[in-house]
Amino acid sequence: PLGEPVKSVRRIAPKSKAAQIGYEIAEIVAPAVKLLSDLAEFEERGGVWQKTQVNRAQKYEKKLAAIMAEYFNDQQARVIDKLEQDFKGKGIKAKLNLLDEDFEEDELVKKVKTFFETLVAEEGNQALDLAGIDAAFDARSERVQQALTRKLEAFAGDVTGVTSEKVRTAIGDGLKEGEGLTELKKRVKELTAFDKARTEVIARTEVVRAQNFASVEAWRESDLVEGKIWYTAEDERVEESCADLHANAFNGGEPIPLDDDFPGGDFDNTEEPPLHPNCRCTVLPAVKAKSVSPATPKKMMHEDVHRLILENLTKR
Repeated sequence: PLGEPVKSVRRIAPKSKAAQIGYEIAEIVAPAVKLLSDLAEFEERGGVWQKTQVNRAQKYEKKLAAIMAEYFNDQQARVIDKLEQDFKGKGIKAKLNLLDEDFEEDELVKKVKTFFETLVAEEGNQALDLAGIDAAFDARSERVQQALTRKLEAFAGDVTGVTSEKVRTAIGDGLKEGEGLTELKKRVKELTAFDKARTEVIARTEVVRAQNFASVEAWRESDLVEGKIWYTAEDERVEESCADLHANAFNGGEPIPLDDDFPGGDFDNTEEPPLHPNCRCTVLPAVKAKSVSPATPKKMMHEDVHRLILENLTKR
């Protein structure tokens, strides 16, 4: 079985020349067959891990999409209200900056904080369980809370920045066309910044980010995982930059230390997936030797097997 010591079997060398050649070939082929077997199991288990994460993500995505839809509806109403206050009549310029970005960012963080705290706690414990680590994840620790706060603030800043720019562009275009209040309000109501498609992309992307963040933080807290391994959905929809990171091809097959970034290729370096909107990638643990419980077949393989397989992934 994968991860267990291989029993030593003494082979008797044949006497004939032909038999000797066959014996030597067998000696060469046997490790390759074993490697392919290990590689196949690694890919199978990685695929199970990734698909399991995607399945768990669905319930979170629905909740976050609903939260974002409510937030965008309220935000759109605030923009229209501000537009009505600032607009003094057709032909007179309305203010282009209709969003108080600091206020909007604070509002968004307040809307999503409890949701993400719950997700991180649940997913961190799932990551420990799937890695075969008998420990509980303290999602309320100071380190995790500070890291989560930074991520939520960055998320709110990115979302608000995009929305604000779209609003400015729409109002600016309308004013150039000499539009009045009714036309400008119509532009705001039709903005893609507030539509369902955007809420779904945000939900899908940010749930993956939170899941992988939770995994890495839980593994770090356990002190039983020495590194992380990038794993894609392995289908035709996978982005090239994600495929390049699959099994850490950029790092010579070695697991990336938990505190280090993955090299991002065409994107910025990143601590964990997602690498882009709608990314479905996950991280796998490189568990320290002798720290994994062998009781459950679903447990991930330990360090020495990870290394054997990953070193050879880059040679394919």
